[in-house]
Amino acid sequence: MYSFGLFLSLTSICLTVCQTQSTTSNRTTVTTSKGQVIGWLIESRTTPGKYMRVFKGIPFAKPPIKDLRFKDPVPIENWSEPLNLSISDPNACTQPISAFYYILQNSSEDCLYINVLTPQEVSTNSLLPVMAFIYGGAFITGTSGSTLYGPDYLVDQDVIYVSFNYRLGALGFLNLGTADVPGNAGLKDQRLALQWVQKEIGNFGGDPSKVTLFGESAGAASVILQYLSPSTETLFKNAIAESGNALAEWPFLKTGYIERAVDFSTSLNCTQVDGIVNLTCLQNVKVENIISNQLLKLTLEDSISGKGLPFVPSLEKPSTNAILSDTPENLLTSMLSSTGPKRSVITGINRDEGLIQLVTNPNYYAGFYTMLKYFIPEETRKIKTEDEIEKDVALIKTQYFNNTPPSITNLDGYIKLFTDSLFGLSTAIFSRKISQVATVYLYHFEFSGLFNIPNPNAIALNITNAVGHSDELGYIFYIPPLNQSTTDASSTSMTTLKRMVKMWTNFAKTGNPTPDGTTDDDLKNIIWTPATNGAYRYLQISSQLKMSENNFEEDAVVFWNKIQNSDSSLILSSCALVLISITFLYIF
Repeated sequence: MYSFGLFLSLTSICLTVCQTQSTTSNRTTVTTSKGQVIGWLIESRTTPGKYMRVFKGIPFAKPPIKDLRFKDPVPIENWSEPLNLSISDPNACTQPISAFYYILQNSSEDCLYINVLTPQEVSTNSLLPVMAFIYGGAFITGTSGSTLYGPDYLVDQDVIYVSFNYRLGALGFLNLGTADVPGNAGLKDQRLALQWVQKEIGNFGGDPSKVTLFGESAGAASVILQYLSPSTETLFKNAIAESGNALAEWPFLKTGYIERAVDFSTSLNCTQVDGIVNLTCLQNVKVENIISNQLLKLTLEDSISGKGLPFVPSLEKPSTNAILSDTPENLLTSMLSSTGPKRSVITGINRDEGLIQLVTNPNYYAGFYTMLKYFIPEETRKIKTEDEIEKDVALIKTQYFNNTPPSITNLDGYIKLFTDSLFGLSTAIFSRKISQVATVYLYHFEFSGLFNIPNPNAIALNITNAVGHSDELGYIFYIPPLNQSTTDASSTSMTTLKRMVKMWTNFAKTGNPTPDGTTDDDLKNIIWTPATNGAYRYLQISSQLKMSENNFEEDAVVFWNKIQNSDSSLILSSCALVLISITFLYIF
């Protein structure tokens, strides 16, 4: 969740290097059940002389425009003539101007496309594992394009890479609670793309029985929501959730979504005098007005309690096409006793996730220190007296700040509190529960190197060697502004990249990130031990790989259990005043 300024330093570089991928005159054709697609052979940016088959912009749903706006996606119909696919990324889904703008010159409501990148040599007789990626962006920005998320390193390891767009903001997550607009259209876009993968990926040389779904931030929360949904249990085998979990407060609305829909409709003059939303009116509003009006004026309580994202996944009424007709917590509880497949998971966080909430204005922090009660979950605050809440706030001040207010020269506790509240604690609770029935590999990414994403606020505050939100992406994807391809192959940064790519692709191939143990030179004898009941060990990914002797987020779990006097619903309020709703807009 980086601000717009994060990518200003990358933009000027990316404008000149992002599109310099070499191609040959060769084209490559695949026949799908819908018709033929003609892709490209493109040289890998990470292995000169090696080529990938690239199929960008395959439609998997009808354009969600006009009377399909806000509705569940409809599968694409057959086409008669071969689709001559572009070498460029497909349209991104309509969204506000943000840090992504430099690669989103072609954003549109007509955006439901899927991308498939494979090694040059594939065979339908020897199918390869598949890695399907869901991008982040606070459910309001983002793109599936390989200009930003270059899968070259992954494909070099003989996996097939898939990415796809899903609708964002109000267009993707408006919930009227009706049969026409039941909510979660964006999640259903993701599900339809995964259904497409099951049906079609074999034609590209991919194994539909070996699909690993992975994502980062809002994409990671999406992965967990898809993992928990009963409607998707046969659509992928394994999951990787990087810095995001559906058990946090920010990715899911249990209540209030109808009221938000009505407020949004009213702002566009589409609410009738009886309070009923006029869907036809909303479907005919200019999309520019949809985008400008979706940033609702939320209440202070909503903003502070972690509900500062106006349109996110929400609770649906039960129906045959519903994807989330119960809360993530209840779905997880049901999964623990179900007989369905128990899919393996890699999940973890970066050491200093809370850097995303840095503010350079020194006057901000004194006011922040007076609002700490809103980190106590709302349900807990409702049942406590004011005296009890004051005692809890005193505990928070001691635990995170050593009773010294944060300032621009004293931010360690501030960063840690946001690391826990937005990402760490929800990941810990999910992993402790799901590890009862499934194999879970936990990690902390702690490496500060050449491919971390620059954070302008951290730079302005002279914070060095931090490991912030999204920093692990530079060690998995080829991101042109980071100059990975020109970095010394023997550097610690390249070694870390090789290790991350190897573990992630090992997991896609075998369900185990370190299946070869001591025989793998890249992984240096490490064996990544899965979490078990009572022993939630995690892999520390730094200049060396090391299994921690401690439990994942143990201090935070113990402390917040004390605050809540419960271990059954341990989720922090994800608060940062109104700031959180602004910062989330520019999630990487």
